Amino acid sequence: MATGKPGLHVSRFFNSIQLTQHPNYSNMILTILNLIIVSTLLWVPLFFYGRKTKRMIDFYFRMGCSPNFRKLFGYVLAFMVLVFHATYPGIVKGDFGTFVSSAFAFSLICPRWTVGLLEGIRGSRFVVAFLAVMAVAMLMAPGMYSLGITLCFVLVASIFYPSPKMAEYIDGSPYHQSFDEMARDVVKHYFA
Repeated sequence: MATGKPGLHVSRFFNSIQLTQHPNYSNMILTILNLIIVSTLLWVPLFFYGRKTKRMIDFYFRMGCSPNFRKLFGYVLAFMVLVFHATYPGIVKGDFGTFVSSAFAFSLICPRWTVGLLEGIRGSRFVVAFLAVMAVAMLMAPGMYSLGITLCFVLVASIFYPSPKMAEYIDGSPYHQSFDEMARDVVKHYFA
């Protein structure tokens, strides 16, 4: 005889069944995507900084000559930062730095502001050193990881931004005897 509400024994039966729990694939995909994006902060400077290949020399000349290419570079920076901000809150909940860095990330969409920011950072070694120290401090501070990663993206982009000496070099356009000689001069002026 069943006592109490009808169907109570059925609900107890279904509550006692252990359903197999499937892993949360969306969280795993977000984590992998986030790790790939953050790893670009390591492998882009490692593989591309100061390279003297034909493609990189072409990149240096385009960055030095074309304002539209520099705007495209700013859009790529904004895209990387926004994709990071789209994946990070799905992994870590309640990070206060996400709110601050998201406002900064959305301001990177304006190419005029982004180009001005990168030129300002690139023009002063003190600003680069200060932002590097702040980025490391933000990475270690609880709740400020996303702001630290955003600063790291801006620092890496500013390192790959052309120096003012590159414009002078392009205007002078000296004659070079070989590609290696030209590549050496271009890299010297681009990263000066």
